[in-house]
Amino acid sequence: MTRVVLDRATLARLHDLKEGLEFCDESGETLGFFQPAPSRDRSLYATAQVPATEAELNKLEKQPGGRTLAEILADLESRA
Repeated sequence: MTRVVLDRATLARLHDLKEGLEFCDESGETLGFFQPAPSRDRSLYATAQVPATEAELNKLEKQPGGRTLAEILADLESRA
């Protein structure tokens, strides 16, 4: 991934990176979209709900079973 460092003037034009942005060229063609890092905009998580209680998560974590990543990958490769 390419990293671009923005100067203060550019940051000011980008509305202090508080909301998602659409980048376009001079003809109006969309080049891409940018979403600020979550640490800058915690409102993304304001309505998030965890579908399980802490006790349920602890119970699931202690259940035996499951497969290793190697087993899962071997299974997927055998299906190809």
